[in-house]
Amino acid sequence: MLDIKLIRDNRETVQKSLAAKGVEVDLAPVLEYDRRRRDLLTELEQLRNQKNAANDEISKLLQDKKDPKKRIESMKSISEEIGKLEPQLKAVQAQMDGILISIPNLPHESVPIG
Repeated sequence: MLDIKLIRDNRETVQKSLAAKGVEVDLAPVLEYDRRRRDLLTELEQLRNQKNAANDEISKLLQDKKDPKKRIESMKSISEEIGKLEPQLKAVQAQMDGILISIPNLPHESVPIG
């Protein structure tokens, strides 16, 4: 399976190598899935950081014998959002992997065309 970073960084080279092998593949969907996956990962990481910060804040509130209910409610909404995004990320990753697995390996530069 081709590395997505290789495709992302060298799209034209990959396209030419595949054409030399006699394979026509549209790399745009793969790159779109990759962009969407990276966006989802960024969003998930931000939400997880917020959740961790909320957990720390709740612990501090409990130590100080203060009411953490308001913070717990906000943490629940963060957890729900994480729960919605994780399946989306898995679906996008699966679709991207499905396309990547169908793309053949690239021939080495030393291999003659034909």
